[in-house]
Amino acid sequence: MKKIKKIAALIHLWLGLISGIVITIVAFTCCIYAFEEELFNFFHQDIVYTKAAGKPLPLYILEEKAQKALPVDEKFNRVEVKSDQYAYIFSASKANKKAKSIFYLGQVAYNKDVYIDQFSSKVLGIIDLKHEFFSIVRLIHQYLLFKKPIGSFIVESSVPLFLIIIITGFIIWLPNKLKNIRQRLTVKWNARFKRLNWDLHSTFGFYVIPFALVIVITGLIWSFKWWDWAFTSHLAQLKSRFC
Repeated sequence: MKKIKKIAALIHLWLGLISGIVITIVAFTCCIYAFEEELFNFFHQDIVYTKAAGKPLPLYILEEKAQKALPVDEKFNRVEVKSDQYAYIFSASKANKKAKSIFYLGQVAYNKDVYIDQFSSKVLGIIDLKHEFFSIVRLIHQYLLFKKPIGSFIVESSVPLFLIIIITGFIIWLPNKLKNIRQRLTVKWNARFKRLNWDLHSTFGFYVIPFALVIVITGLIWSFKWWDWAFTSHLAQLKSRFC
């Protein structure tokens, strides 16, 4: 058991050092990204919301008015329509196919949203998504600001590494004797710094394992098609068996 723990400790340490930075960045940006819409609407209330007044104008009139707010060479390719209390969003985006940069922003020629009041045709504001805060946060979360093939590979690779970190961490946490399990479930607050630091890491690490596994399993589904297929097919089999 000691030999297994020693090997697990080495794997846990080095994988933590290698993937820890990526995992921390992805987790932190995820916390912001999860509330992207709510936060964006809060900080941009003057352009997001409208006061419903009568019947919305025809779409072609709104598009013509919105197009005038952009340079001639920037054309719309999408419109987003929500309820009457939300402004219409005309989106213009184009990739820079000739770019040789390894970073995502270098691959974007332009990416803008024009918010327009559908009742008065007034342009409420223009958001340059190429440099907008929440858009950047999303790109960091998904690609670490690298172009998609590079960034997605790094982020996706960190997910199975995180799973190995959880498994090896649990092996390290396991007490050599069952009677010592209570000690592993509590933090010795009056201990010296080194012991306190170990207790905080291992004890709280143990308690977050169920939540971490949910994050990893769902992350694997997003990251790898083969995992998505295996997971969904097994769920379908279980459903057919017990339902």
